[in-house]
Amino acid sequence: MRIGLDAHILGKGKGGVERVVHQMVRLLPGLLPSHEFVVFVNKSYQPLFPARPNLRYVRLAVAEPIVQRSVLLPWLAQREQLDLLHVQSAAPPFIRSRLVVHTHDLLPLTAPRDHAGLRDRLVRQLTPGTLRRADGVLTVSESVAGEIRALFPFTARKLTSIPNGIEGDFFQPRPADAPRAPIHTRFGLGSEYLLYIGAFAARKNLEVAIRGFGRFLRDPAHAAARQGVKLVLAGMCRSQSYLDNLHRLAAEVAPGAVVFTGFISDRECLELLQHARIFLAPSRGEGFDLPPLEAMSCAIPVICSDLPVHHELLEDDALYFRSDQPDGLAAAMSRLDTDPGLHRQLSRRGPPRAARFTWENTMSRMADFYHTVFPSRLSFASRHDVS
Repeated sequence: MRIGLDAHILGKGKGGVERVVHQMVRLLPGLLPSHEFVVFVNKSYQPLFPARPNLRYVRLAVAEPIVQRSVLLPWLAQREQLDLLHVQSAAPPFIRSRLVVHTHDLLPLTAPRDHAGLRDRLVRQLTPGTLRRADGVLTVSESVAGEIRALFPFTARKLTSIPNGIEGDFFQPRPADAPRAPIHTRFGLGSEYLLYIGAFAARKNLEVAIRGFGRFLRDPAHAAARQGVKLVLAGMCRSQSYLDNLHRLAAEVAPGAVVFTGFISDRECLELLQHARIFLAPSRGEGFDLPPLEAMSCAIPVICSDLPVHHELLEDDALYFRSDQPDGLAAAMSRLDTDPGLHRQLSRRGPPRAARFTWENTMSRMADFYHTVFPSRLSFASRHDVS
């Protein structure tokens, strides 16, 4: 069987979805070695994996996603004689092969105030038809699956939730003798800092994170002891005006105590995680959420917003606060800061919690899902054959 993978997002630095697609390309051909994979990528993308006999790349001549979806993918799917096409989020309008749609979240529909751009408006318009045309619908958490079933009941029989994974071999607790890294020197970070890693966007709720941190610093009972503590916000921001607003807020409520790193490499991400005191996941909306699991894998306690997906993934191994309450966030910070026993307990419970989420398991389940969409054409490699 010939399987097409929509991988146009590779190389764009678009966060969690790109990481899922990266792992699909890395692992699925090994799980289904008797089937051919055709991977559709943008023309500037440089493949990162060794050549495989059952995988080849086809470059998309046009980078514009609307043209890719409406013209290129239908034409290429027919030219390549695909039996199954796996796309991210939006499906082509006319497709002859079996179709798997990967719906990572419904946030443009369920939280429109945080998703007001042109792309999000298009997603709102295209999602109903996309889900209706799909032979199989994948999503990344039971929380999102419940939202999809509620809004689109016709998906119930073709919908499966498969959680994402993390790179557990990479995200490891800090070795006892690990020195501080150049990134700590570059940003003047001492031994005490709280950390956020991720995109800078309205739904990430960084304003509440900054306000909560400011109140944590000003707590009269502990203000003296918290001098020099920093909040590190690491990641890219595509809106300069939004970033300027965050800088102004930080200067107002926690002057000199909030560090904006901009883009960081994977190695710097690990170095920041391993030395952090507390990790923050303050978002107002997520389909999944990889960074808090990566922090747990590094044995760093997590404070997160009380989203259903956070409770689903982290259960009782994190502290929670209401996403609209900076005072609640400040209280959770103080609780972890002043209770060494609780800090040790959450540090200890983090790695086994994170170890439940592996990319190998995710992609094995995805290969099984293909079998439900096209049951007569697939045969599977042993799980132990995945490399």
